Parts: sequence; structure tokens; C-alpha cells
Amino acid sequence: MPNSEHHAILNELEQEQRQIESNAAIDEKINRNLPEILITGRALRDISIDGLSALRLANTPPILFIRDGELVHIVHGESGRYSIKPADPAYLRGRMDRTAEYVRVRKDTLIPIAPPKDVVNDILALDPCEWKFSPLAAIVEAPVFRPDGTVVTSSGYDIASHVFYHPAPGLNVPRIPERPGRADAVVALDTLLEVFSDFPFVDHASLANTLALLLTPIVRMAISGPVPLALLDAPQAGTGKSLLANVISQITTGAQAAMMPAPKDDEEWRKSITATLTAGTLLVIYDNVQHTLQAPSLAMALTTPCWKDRILGLSKTITVPQKATWIATGNNIRLGGDLSRRCYWIRLDAKLSRPWMRQGFRRSDLTGWIAMHRGELLAALLTLAAAWYAAGKPQGPACQIGSFEEWARVLSGILAHAGVIGFLSNLDELYELADPAMQQWEAFLLAVRDQYGDETFTVAELTTRLQCEAALKEQLPEDLTTAWGNNEAGSIGFKVKLGKALRNRAGTQFGVDGLHLNRAGTERKGGQGRWRVLAGMQGSQGSNLSKSRSAEDQHGRNNPANPATLHDEDGPRSEGGVEPPGKLLNNENPANAPCFVCKGTTFRALRNGGWVCEVCHPEGVQKSGH
Repeated sequence: MPNSEHHAILNELEQEQRQIESNAAIDEKINRNLPEILITGRALRDISIDGLSALRLANTPPILFIRDGELVHIVHGESGRYSIKPADPAYLRGRMDRTAEYVRVRKDTLIPIAPPKDVVNDILALDPCEWKFSPLAAIVEAPVFRPDGTVVTSSGYDIASHVFYHPAPGLNVPRIPERPGRADAVVALDTLLEVFSDFPFVDHASLANTLALLLTPIVRMAISGPVPLALLDAPQAGTGKSLLANVISQITTGAQAAMMPAPKDDEEWRKSITATLTAGTLLVIYDNVQHTLQAPSLAMALTTPCWKDRILGLSKTITVPQKATWIATGNNIRLGGDLSRRCYWIRLDAKLSRPWMRQGFRRSDLTGWIAMHRGELLAALLTLAAAWYAAGKPQGPACQIGSFEEWARVLSGILAHAGVIGFLSNLDELYELADPAMQQWEAFLLAVRDQYGDETFTVAELTTRLQCEAALKEQLPEDLTTAWGNNEAGSIGFKVKLGKALRNRAGTQFGVDGLHLNRAGTERKGGQGRWRVLAGMQGSQGSNLSKSRSAEDQHGRNNPANPATLHDEDGPRSEGGVEPPGKLLNNENPANAPCFVCKGTTFRALRNGGWVCEVCHPEGVQKSGH
């Protein structure tokens, strides 16, 4: 047989085989009752409409959702847990191919094809309102409260709260009373306290804050505002911080805690937060923080309802809702920047040199016990919160924690209704101990004030004083001490760092006396800024601006330069330092005590025997004290 005939026969056989395979594929899709979408001779918009209709028709139970303007889908991982991922073009094209039969006409025959890429891109480019998929707030693994106080108990998507509830296989949460009373809440509290009986909390506040942390994921969807970061802190390793974080995770998610190391720089923090929130993670745990916890990105994430960031490697930004509960663990955690006011404190202390060798626990296998009783523990949490709702949401003790008022109000009410005391009562101690920079700057400004009193100074003058006065140099804050010791003492580099440090803290109040840096003008020659350390409320001339902690220590209450309240100011002016009737304590001649608001030396005598500064009147007034 000639070679040409042989090749012709082979080609014919291959074509027949391809046709058989194509027919088989068509038959398979027909058997699945997939809608047919014709591509040939049709406008892109019409094909996209049909493709979207097919996606919506097959979205039962729902897989595709809208999340803050992005098309997303739910992923069921190998561990059995669900997560959220963006519906990128590759995923959406595959999903479209499984929900419809896309065909093209060729020689009067319908040929199945993959969904065209331009159709995929057109669908993704539509406004979210045109997709008409349900919004998704989060995936939860335990029953949670809706904003109206009802509970999501049925698995799957909840239309009212926009959460997807996926309970762990075999989870059985006992039914709670329809309207539980306070007695039910007390019984539920006893059940929860069993979990924490072996943890060495240092005070009632730490235990109360732990209960608040455990309740937070359950009531999080009912709280529209943000929630603060829980600090699980101890003096040394092996005290139980990571175990406590794992207990919170095991009860609220049904899984061991997925802990992450704390990033060291803000760029890494930003990437970590973006990846975590994009995946829909609701319990975020940073374990074993070893450096000062100071990250602007974390501070912003804690207080924003939506997190926005650029997608790595793309010139595209993504916005995701922020409904997470945040935890950080560490030994003697130090806070910096704005984080101290965005945290609450849970402190453990076994008071042993080797706390990891403790014995005599009531529950030697706590994680195993929780796994067996998780349903009962969740029912106890639900009962605590439901009892508060049923009682009309009574207010608990006022707990002031800025930016987190709603969270504090809800948790304070729930805990107080069950008889728990101490919630957030250790905040003042946290602020004092966890942010040593605040104390360091208070001591430094007090030392500067002792050196300069009410006089102003420049950065260069302060640097020179630091070189001469050992007592002042000893009070340098840690960051400036490091710069001073790195062969930069008195150098231009140190002066730049000192100037930047002063500018960054201008107006910031330190300590109970409200010590703060005040800009006092600019040098005409050289343009250097002048500074003054003041005490009292920033911007108020009614403060007591003494050289140290009390004006009485240096000038007395009745110095004419001290600001006070204006009364009758009509009267003769002082001439040549001669005072009218009335006694001036600590200063016979007002001209010898310039006004330390404006440094003026001209005063007006009052009929009641007091004095008022002629320059900055009426703020710099003081009665004589008859």
C-alpha cells in the first residue's frame, strides 16, 4: 500500500476517534442537564448574561459570594475547614465550564468549547450589583449571635447575618433555654470556669478578660465596631499562654490554634494581615512576641471595619471586612506606638522558676477534655450572652477603652449580668508597665523641666546641656540613649534624631501632671525651633506651669505670673515696681518674675490686690490671696 494511502487512512481514523470523544463529552454534559450557551454570532454582553445566569442557577448550595465588592468562593480544604478565596479568572472559567455547555457552530455542527476568556473577564469586570450573588461576611465554625440577639444554629449560609456556618462533623450543641434567666447564666459560668481552673491568673481582671476573649468570637457578628487585641502575657515561658490561646481556638473554632510568629517590621505585618483577613480567618493569633510590639499596620487593622491593601505582585487593591478576634502571646510583652490603647491584658504567673514542671492539674489532658465537651461549652457561652439579651441588655460597669466602646459595653454587660467582676480593671497597670517609653519620656521631660524651668531651648542647646549634666543624660529615653552611645554623642546625627523625637511627641501628655513639649517659636538666625516643657492640659493657659510638679514648690500660689481666673481688673497700673495694697507671696516685685506665659514684665494691678499680665491678659491672672 502506498504511503500516501496509509497516511490518509490513519488521519481518517484519528478524526473518527476525536469525533467519538467529542460526542462522548457532549453526551456527558447533556446527561448533567447543563444549559447550552451558543458563542457563534452573538454579542459578548449576551453571552455574559447567559453565563452569569448559569452560574447563579448552579449556586445552590452557595459557593460563589460577594465580599466587599469582590467575587469570592468558598474552599473546602483537606483538613475539613473552609476558607475564602478570590474568584480569579482561572477559577471562574473552570466554574463556568462546569455549570454550562459553551458551544460553537462549525459546519452545521455544535462543537463544545471552553468558556471564552473574554467572557470570563467581562463577567469579572461587571459591577458587583450585576452579579446578584449573596454577600459573605465570614465563615464561622460555632453558633454566633446576629445583631438582633438571635443565634445562627443551622449549618450553611445565613441570609440575615451573611455568615456561612460550617460546624465540625459530629458537633452537638445542646439546646439552650429560649429566654435564659440570670440563674441559667450563673450555671453556664460555672461550666466555663471549669476550663480555666488550672491557669494561674494573677487577678480577677485577667480571668474576667479571658472570659471576654472567649465570648468575643460568639458575639462578634453582633458588634458593628472593632475589638481590641488580647495580650496573653506571663513573666516567663511555660506558664500556659500558648495553651490558653489554643483553648480559645479549640472551643470557638473546633480546631487547634493556627499560630503565627509576630513579624519584625511593618511591611511584614501588612502582608501577614492582608493574607490572613483575605482568607477569612476570624481568630488571629501571633505567638511568642519577643520584641516590642509596635506596628502601625496592626494598630490600623485593629480599629478599621475594612482592611484595604495592594495585592502582592499586582497593581490592584483588595478590600476585606475586618471581623477577626486578635490575640498576641509573649513574656513581659512591651508595647510601642499606639498599640497600648488598643489592647487588653491577661496576665499569668505560676510564681515558679520552672512553671512548665507544675503538677497536680485538675485536668491533665485539657485539650482532650475540651474536644469531648465542646458542645456543652458552646452552649454555656450562648447561654451567658442570651441571658443578657433576654434581660434587656443591662449595662455593666463603665469600661473606658477608646475606639472599642461597643465591644466593651457588650462584654461588660454580659459578664456583669453573670456576676463576673474585674473586666478591664487592669488597664491602668497595663498602660504603665507595657509601654516603658511613656514612663521614660515622662522622666526625661521632668529632668529637662528641672534644668530649664520655664525657659525655652533649642535642640542644639539641649544637646550641649546633655553633655554637661550627667543627671539629665541619665534620663534619656532608651531610643535616644542608643543613639547617644553609638559614637553619636553631640553629633549632628544625634541632634537630628533628638529633633525628630521632640517633633513626634509635641503636645503628647506624659504622666499624671500632663508634661508635654510646647513649640515656642523659631530662632530668627538659623531657623531653629525653640521648645518649652509645660505641665497641665495642653493648650490651656489655666494650667499650673511650675518648674517641677507644683508651682507652690518654686513660686507659690500667688505669683502674678501664674494663670488663674480673671476677676475685677480695673485699677491703677504698677509704677516702678511699687505694688498696690495686697501681698505678693515669694516675690515682692512683680517685675522680677516675668510672666511665664509670654515672658512679659509689665503687669496691671487689680482692685482686689491681684495682678494681671499686660501682654497676654486676661489669661495670666492671679488673685493676691488676701
